[in-house]
Amino acid sequence: MQKFKPNTNARSSSASRKLGQARRLESKDSQRSNSKQTQQSSGSNASNIRRRNKDYELLNKVNLPSEVGGGILLGISGGAPKEGATSLSARGKKHDYTIDKEEASDDITEKKLQVLNQKKGVDVDFDVISNRLDKLEKEIQVSNENEENLKLKAIEQEQWHQSIQKNKDELIQHKKQEQLKIKQQQQRIEEERSVIKEERQKAQQQREEELKQKQRQGLEEKYDNLDMVMQYRHKVQIKNQKLAKVIDEQFYQNLDYKKQKQGEQIDSNKQRALHELDEMESSEKTQLKVLEKLKKQELELIQQLEDQLEKEEEAQQRYNDAIQLGSTLPQTKT
Repeated sequence: MQKFKPNTNARSSSASRKLGQARRLESKDSQRSNSKQTQQSSGSNASNIRRRNKDYELLNKVNLPSEVGGGILLGISGGAPKEGATSLSARGKKHDYTIDKEEASDDITEKKLQVLNQKKGVDVDFDVISNRLDKLEKEIQVSNENEENLKLKAIEQEQWHQSIQKNKDELIQHKKQEQLKIKQQQQRIEEERSVIKEERQKAQQQREEELKQKQRQGLEEKYDNLDMVMQYRHKVQIKNQKLAKVIDEQFYQNLDYKKQKQGEQIDSNKQRALHELDEMESSEKTQLKVLEKLKKQELELIQQLEDQLEKEEEAQQRYNDAIQLGSTLPQTKT
């Protein structure tokens, strides 16, 4: 793209004034940029370089010579233009060259001012966007740190919940074991009660059998004694029958004596049988007294056993209440 040929005549004073305004604006913008550079990091230097590159592009777009426009505005010196380098608008109008150049310079200066104003807005937008990007990056970094912290806290909380659950499971298992022990103890007590009940029933049956046996033996002894008495009486009767003839023969002779003798014999036999019967009854009474004492002793032992079982049940209930009270206490974090 061709550039305008520089003109140092007084007719470019209007363009110079406008360029002076542009320089003042650029100076203010440069001061603001310098103040921002002291506050920002190395990213501001990169933004200044990008702004300078944009200025060079703007120079070429608006077709300003570097001496008149870009060199003065950007604070750099441009090289001399080539001979015969004119703008497209100056071709075919060499007789009006200075007028066209001044008009072109005024238009270009206005455009330059417009571009500078636009550039300022772009710079402001760039700074705002850069600040937003920095802020977003910081927020992302903070969010990442929060995420890591939350993950660590979540892991810690999960581990704590697992520990609580483990302690809870252990407590439940312990309670189950204690309940199993209590159940086993209750079963053992029930078994002991069943055994005691069976033994008691067996002892009662045995006592009844023994009593019946003794009663049978006593009756048999009584019957035996009665049989002996009856046999004796039978023998006496036989003997009396044998002697009946003699008695009959001597009846009239010794009737009184025989009756007396026979009566005495009968009384003696009767007294002996009654004495034996009294001895049997006395022995039976003695045995019954001993049996009553044994029964009384058995009842006392049974009562002692029942009292001991009640004490054992009370101790077991107290132990169960203590376990229940321990299970209702609040669990502390370990």
